Amino acid sequence: MTVRDDAEFSLEIRHDGKEDHETAITVTLGAEERTERVSITGGETERLFVTIPGTYDTVETGGVSLGDNEWTVSSATIEDETHGTLTVQDAPVEWYQPDSEKACPVCNMLTAMYEPWAAQATHQDGTRIEFCSIGCAVEYWLQPTVHDSYMYDGKHRGTLESELVTIWAPDFTDVDLEPVDGSSADHPGWDEFIDMREGYFVLDGRTFQKFTTPMPGGSPPCFAEYADALAYVEGDLAGVPDDVDMGNVSEDDIVLLKELADSEAGKLFRSDYQQR
Repeated sequence: MTVRDDAEFSLEIRHDGKEDHETAITVTLGAEERTERVSITGGETERLFVTIPGTYDTVETGGVSLGDNEWTVSSATIEDETHGTLTVQDAPVEWYQPDSEKACPVCNMLTAMYEPWAAQATHQDGTRIEFCSIGCAVEYWLQPTVHDSYMYDGKHRGTLESELVTIWAPDFTDVDLEPVDGSSADHPGWDEFIDMREGYFVLDGRTFQKFTTPMPGGSPPCFAEYADALAYVEGDLAGVPDDVDMGNVSEDDIVLLKELADSEAGKLFRSDYQQR
């Protein structure tokens, strides 16, 4: 399942005795536990459904973590237990609420001001942190220990020792640069964000001059498909006004997440926040 799903256990309890029987069934998944009482008629079978929420209410992980989670089903009156493993895959999660209280750990800007450019990073321990923009997410990805304040949502002691798993960011093809409500840009929402381990960044250092972006350093547009990234640098991407000059970028500026460090992307987009 993914972090936005619930774990649903469908249990069949059979009682072969003649007398009616009552027991307590306990389901444990990771650090989460649910106990349900069930009455069984002698010689009959009962069906019991137990749900353990996996949906993240905040960007913290809760009791169910990324990767493998051991589960156990046990009865208060039977010694035997049933065991298994449930693997939880990463996915973007909904931002903190209310948005007005969330600040970017790199630049301290409120993360809700330019949501189409916002991003989120996941650490190996399942905790995650959100940013006002993809440019700040890239800087954090490259230098997490520089931005080590614990005053920000989603940050806690021990996070910096955890390996970063991915960046979740909006596919630039989903961003409406001229929405009908008159705002600077629009995006369908966090549930449409893409896993940038499988996507492409365009190292465009002039996006702040081409579009309305959160920071003067701009942000690298992200794409799920290489063909869309190529269309962007060639000036043929649908939705981008024809008068936007793409002369500063080429196919060589299309990189993968693992190539950000080699291209010094942090300095390109957030030089003012690099470690001196």
